[in-house]
Amino acid sequence: MSPHDLRHTVSEVSRRVHARGWVASNDGNISARVGPDRFLITPSGVSKGEVTPERVLLVDGAGNLVEGSGRVSTEWRMHQKVYERRPEIGGVVHTHAPHATAFAVAGIALDLPVLPELVYGLGGIPLVPYYMPGSGELYDGIDPYVTQTNALLLKNHGVVTYAGDLWGAYYHHESVEHSARVQWLAHTLGKVDPLTRAQVQQLKDARDAAGVKSPWPEPRFPD
Repeated sequence: MSPHDLRHTVSEVSRRVHARGWVASNDGNISARVGPDRFLITPSGVSKGEVTPERVLLVDGAGNLVEGSGRVSTEWRMHQKVYERRPEIGGVVHTHAPHATAFAVAGIALDLPVLPELVYGLGGIPLVPYYMPGSGELYDGIDPYVTQTNALLLKNHGVVTYAGDLWGAYYHHESVEHSARVQWLAHTLGKVDPLTRAQVQQLKDARDAAGVKSPWPEPRFPD
């Protein structure tokens, strides 16, 4: 995809996460890899519903502004860690999607095997301990997780997903938030009934047979 088209994709994903209520005010950030040391990212201090292609910033691998007139988000370092550790990753989405973030605030990982689609695509979603947003501690803190999964819950903070391209990262986000909402509703009904180990193994076997190579953290089974 050309840098011009990629700017439009960043803008479109940005407006979609705003329309879905996954961010409020100026929250969240979306980025995409342009080249080995060039990345596009949404500007700091701008509502995601107002991000146009012209407002998307071009930065280098250290987060220095290369092109654009806005401010680079302090949370660039979180994106930077993903791109550094996973050279095949082409897009990162970070929001405060309400249902998934509610699990993060409650300190509950989304790692129970509840929906076959999420188990097949992402496995268990781990919970990263709390670190100050935008800090070096968060940059270091997510390091052990980044190569193990394509989706993270950040304690008391939000959700991060990433994939080979930005649309893949966005659709991972949809899957995580959808699963969180379903589990939330099941809790209100009084019971969450996970898949069995055998059922999860069937999904894992199907995934392997399809040649899916992305990381797959083992789901957690209740005692």
